[in-house]
Amino acid sequence: MCAPKWQLQSFKLSEELGFKRIGKNGLKREHYLVLKSKNRNKKYIHDFISNFEEDFLNPS
Repeated sequence: MCAPKWQLQSFKLSEELGFKRIGKNGLKREHYLVLKSKNRNKKYIHDFISNFEEDFLNPS
């Protein structure tokens, strides 16, 4: 399994679990959002986009 440490922070992890960096700068990825035009103005879509931006574009 491959997952970033920050994604697992809310779980209690076994001490037997080891972490290994993949590559000098970790994994690189690109995210794309595709939606139907009829759903473009729905509140849950805007909420999802806001959460995505907060988590991925402005990490703390």
